[in-house]
Amino acid sequence: QILGAHPATVGGQDGVVVRALQPDAIKAELVLDGTAVEMRREHGALFSLFVPGASAPLDYRLRLHFYDGATWERDDPYRFLPTI
Repeated sequence: QILGAHPATVGGQDGVVVRALQPDAIKAELVLDGTAVEMRREHGALFSLFVPGASAPLDYRLRLHFYDGATWERDDPYRFLPTI
């Protein structure tokens, strides 16, 4: 219920909030339509970003940055809607 993309209203504006849990990442970015936007670290390993004007389902990827300098870009398994 927490992770992935969910409809949200922030400051009276509708959109989608995306949350990702990445314990080893020092930074996370949401990649949407080829543009990367840094996500905010909420609590420990939880990152989030509000995308105003967006609606679910949202086609995005996560770009993760690690202490050793490695960067990974991958699909977020929580972005896919249930199939059943």
